[in-house]
Amino acid sequence: MALFTLRVFNQILSTRSKLLLCRPTLVSFISGYKVDTNIEFKKSKVPLAFHTAQGSGPPLVLMLGWMFARSHHLTKYSNIYCSKGFDVLEISVNPLQVLVPSRAQGFVEKIFGILEKEDYINKPIIVHGFSVGGYIYGEMLVKMDKEPKKLAALGKRIVGQVFDSPVDKDRVAYGMSVNIGKNYFSQRLIFHLLNQYLKIFKKSVSDHFSKANQAFIQNARRIPTLLLYSYKDSIANPEVIESTISLWENDGIPVLYKSWNDTKHVSHLQKYPEEYIEILLTFLDRLPLICDSNDNCKTDEADDIPARSSTSLH
Repeated sequence: MALFTLRVFNQILSTRSKLLLCRPTLVSFISGYKVDTNIEFKKSKVPLAFHTAQGSGPPLVLMLGWMFARSHHLTKYSNIYCSKGFDVLEISVNPLQVLVPSRAQGFVEKIFGILEKEDYINKPIIVHGFSVGGYIYGEMLVKMDKEPKKLAALGKRIVGQVFDSPVDKDRVAYGMSVNIGKNYFSQRLIFHLLNQYLKIFKKSVSDHFSKANQAFIQNARRIPTLLLYSYKDSIANPEVIESTISLWENDGIPVLYKSWNDTKHVSHLQKYPEEYIEILLTFLDRLPLICDSNDNCKTDEADDIPARSSTSLH
């Protein structure tokens, strides 16, 4: 698959896409409403500059938040998408939806049900997951593999995926202890209790993590992916992320990435907003099936999309 060819990436550095010429400002481009518990829909107020041939209307961003992320945390990310005409479905994740498989599966079932509603059906989907949001997405992939006939059409609607500080299965307990604990001692206690919980319920819980993690890494649908991570992140392991990048590259799966040396977990946009927005919009502008306002689709323009980025845009 030659969609993200390496040889054109230097052109991206010197010739910015049309999207990059008009970056989001602090003005809100969003109106929205509550869909369900922990789920909000954000509607773009601006005209769509381009659309996808695969769906009708603006593309839909499925935003899977980090632990305890609320709408006011996710809005700064939604605003980037809405400023370009994308609609966003913001989803907050709580600990029980990660630690209890039945809760995770029920949550995933609810998400699928919403995506099949009239307001969202047939829209091309871009997944943007943060931290444990990557696990929830892994559960979605497992569900799609188990019920291919029922969910095949929905799976085909996913045209791109973005992961910011994705946590692998071995860092879930540590990541949750840091998020829940208020100080070092409470964090150590929670970490110990979670590890014991995962050992005692290995068959029902840990194995679930492994299956979701494996589905995430396999990327069986070969979906173009952007990965955003940091070498200073104590929760999302950069070595695991870079191993996944290498695996996808070797398998010919389109992958673009950006790393930083000094940002904390899910804090890249906060510290480097211009770099974050730049790499995100570069990725969006080069997704398969993206068309401009004249219906000139880039589906066959394989040379327009790089295989990877360097770890810096400078």
